[in-house]
Amino acid sequence: MNRFFSLPERREKLDKKVDLVVIGAGLPKTGTSSLRAAFDILYPGYCYHMNDVFQGPPSEAPFWKSVLEADFEQRPRMLRTFFEAKGCYSAAVDNPVSRFYKELMLAFPEAKVVLSVRNPISWYESVRDSIYVTKLSLQDFAVRSFLRLKGDLEMLETAVKITEPVYEAIEKGPSGAEEYFNTWIKEVKEHVPEDQLLIFEVKQGWKPLCEFLGLKVPDEEFPYVNDKATAQSRPRNMKILSYVVIYVLIPLVGLFAWTLLNKLSYK
Repeated sequence: MNRFFSLPERREKLDKKVDLVVIGAGLPKTGTSSLRAAFDILYPGYCYHMNDVFQGPPSEAPFWKSVLEADFEQRPRMLRTFFEAKGCYSAAVDNPVSRFYKELMLAFPEAKVVLSVRNPISWYESVRDSIYVTKLSLQDFAVRSFLRLKGDLEMLETAVKITEPVYEAIEKGPSGAEEYFNTWIKEVKEHVPEDQLLIFEVKQGWKPLCEFLGLKVPDEEFPYVNDKATAQSRPRNMKILSYVVIYVLIPLVGLFAWTLLNKLSYK
């Protein structure tokens, strides 16, 4: 299933609106891209992911910013309204969803919760070498200027704010990150009823996931999505493009305009 249709195209491809039935409580970089692809296969609707914030309509980032700034009591209603209005998502994983899994459980009390996990040290290294680099890149003048020109600065700043607890853990080094990771798992296990929760590693494949969800195992292989290279190259490519635009193209355009104006003034 193509996961990158626009929202109207997604609605057209569904016979009817769908409800959110699976909530992902796993932290970013715990196999959430693989889970996203798996849920897109298992359910008639799509799976919401941080990429949907990046690729969605302009209203997407402001909505999640408003959720972040709202009181806990307000968030369930906001989240239920958001997903019901879209009507095309059967599942949701990764940030911003995992940041608000408790509120989503109140909004969709019948939904099951999947907690994706992995080795905490490899998780630390994965975050450090990928999405954490994106956070650091936002401190660069050229990158911020370029994103402001594109109209993407608020979107990325919102994503960083939502993921800030993860970044703070990464900045504490391997031991601090491992403690944060294990504390997160412990908290989810304590909060979610046992019969409503699956602790899952993507290397386990279809069987435990489908058994938990009460679904038939698909004929196709489990979609192991390794987006490490993409996640690592994205901030690097953005920085290169930003430097070219801000420090080369814009000055050249300015120089050309200044030269042209000078020539015209002497005629």
